[in-house]
Amino acid sequence: MRGTPAGSLGLHHYSGWMTEENFAKWMNHFIKYVKPSTTDPVLLLLDNHRSHLYVSAINIAKEAGVIMLTFPPHTTSKLQPLNVSVYGPLKIFYGSECDSWQLSNPGKTISLYDIGELSGKAIVKALTPENILAGYRKTGIFPFDANIFQESDFLPAYVTDPPDTSIVHGGEENIQLNNCEPSTSSFSSDIKP
Repeated sequence: MRGTPAGSLGLHHYSGWMTEENFAKWMNHFIKYVKPSTTDPVLLLLDNHRSHLYVSAINIAKEAGVIMLTFPPHTTSKLQPLNVSVYGPLKIFYGSECDSWQLSNPGKTISLYDIGELSGKAIVKALTPENILAGYRKTGIFPFDANIFQESDFLPAYVTDPPDTSIVHGGEENIQLNNCEPSTSSFSSDIKP
């Protein structure tokens, strides 16, 4: 973990995903630095990944005064503040840091031990107070706005709708795909780096 701030915690798993055991370790690290208590609790917003539902980590959190609230499945792109305002710029800045590193280290490969320093440089640029606050506003968490989303914001994508097959020409039924074009969309954040 070269180049990381003192006290940083480095966890990894060969799959690249968070595990239950690593989440429990992370929860202890979070509690150590945030210092919640049962009289001064902290709200922790999480996606619904199975590692966040680990009973041991939930018990650690509960005893320390961490209130864990998970978003419903498949809604973090709309409801998770960091998803809507920070991760897009973070991805851009991290890519830029990796490009700079590779230019400065020709022929070398970025290793697991370099990720802390590279991501640390990107985090400082992406996790600005403005971007963080924009995420809470955009998701309606703060200031609270129960009407920030319409029901249509959570409908399935159009491409999952069945095609209109009821068109009849000359007495024969023809299957015609109306308004079906390949998707050219990609993830982008409204928050600019």
